[in-house]
Amino acid sequence: MIAITCNLQRDAVRLQLIRESTLLARLALPGRFDAVQRNIILTLAALRSSQAGLLFLIVSAIFSYGIGFISQIALAHFISKEQVGYVSFGLSLLGIFGFLGLTGLSTAAIGPISRNYVGVYRKAFLGQLGGSAALSCVALAAAYLVRYKHPNEPEFFSILLVLAVLGPWIDIPVWRDYLVARNRFGLLLAANVVISLLSLIALVGVGFAGGNATSLLVAKYLPVAAVVLGACLAIFWKLRDRRDSEAGWFKYGLLRSSFSIIGLVSANLEKLLVGIFISFEALASLAYAERFYAISRSMFRAIEQGYSPRIAAASDGVVLRRLVHRHARLLATLLIVWALGLIVSLPVIVKMVLPPGYEDVVRLGQMYMLAWSMSIPSILLSPIIWTRHLGRADLRLTMFLHLTRLVSMGVFLATLGVAGLPISRAITNLVNFLLLRREVHRFLRRAGMAERFNA
Repeated sequence: MIAITCNLQRDAVRLQLIRESTLLARLALPGRFDAVQRNIILTLAALRSSQAGLLFLIVSAIFSYGIGFISQIALAHFISKEQVGYVSFGLSLLGIFGFLGLTGLSTAAIGPISRNYVGVYRKAFLGQLGGSAALSCVALAAAYLVRYKHPNEPEFFSILLVLAVLGPWIDIPVWRDYLVARNRFGLLLAANVVISLLSLIALVGVGFAGGNATSLLVAKYLPVAAVVLGACLAIFWKLRDRRDSEAGWFKYGLLRSSFSIIGLVSANLEKLLVGIFISFEALASLAYAERFYAISRSMFRAIEQGYSPRIAAASDGVVLRRLVHRHARLLATLLIVWALGLIVSLPVIVKMVLPPGYEDVVRLGQMYMLAWSMSIPSILLSPIIWTRHLGRADLRLTMFLHLTRLVSMGVFLATLGVAGLPISRAITNLVNFLLLRREVHRFLRRAGMAERFNA
């Protein structure tokens, strides 16, 4: 039993796909263990082996988003509020066409890589490399269209031009997903620390040297793009002799990328509409208010990813119920305390870190934190969808949620202005929890686990 547990501890990520792998057959568990005892052993092994991974993911997310927020604060002190709005507009424009980057390929590659089919990384990287080049071309065309429509705003064009050239290369996710799938959480944390600090140091250095908005953006994004491409190429070269693959993953990755269109539109269209129909100054305030939401959401996603091996190992209803009930209350309490702390301290934080003119960030930020708190109940339901490979349920949920967000965003933005956007987000999070709960119970009933889970 000790040997079995140690073997599982050395490769916790593979437990995400335990139900479809041949690991149990290779372990050759003695016949005296029944199904419940076997699943308890697997769950305990996953709990021990994924503790460090969960910690690294949370620290990495907090550090990356925290340093990113400091960079945004520095940018607000170095350039005008309208220029900050230009930057947010350009990033949102990239986001809308982000599906061209084929980010779904890296998500689909996690499973095969965790099962030691590491050769799929090469195909995923080449696909995302070509997709990023296509995204850059589209962004360049959009920048020159803005120049044609607004010839008297050269600064706006130069900002869009820098973002079009560097933006698609700062977030090629396949290298991060490779490290996650190979259980290299410590290396991922170190890489994120290096990337964040290089970007911040370059930005602050150019800012104090008196650089303009264009040079500040080059300083901010060029080190990130260089390190990301370097990491991708280093892994690509390391796996140059691996050609192994697994059927079906590439098609699923393309499907995820195509279905991400509506999600990217719903996530970025609101910023474009605010910039076009309200003002770029309002867009700058919205960008900072949403940053508090993004920091909290990154913690949430890290916890979800860290718990996915544990959820995957608990293939019995009794074990799954114990796991969910044991941790759900504690995690929900911690996240609620975090949300309430930010809501109370936000006026002081904004006054300390942002220059005058950003007072409306306080109200928007507090509303966004309330909206984020609506998603806390679903923290242990999402990994059940991921780890059971309920692809159709995942896509169905994603499509319905983004359609809901688009409709509610249009209604509340038209009636309440910028303040309607966090209300739209709150409604979407609440609907997400209700639909997740429904899908999880449907899965448990089909698997014959519902009675044991509810016992």
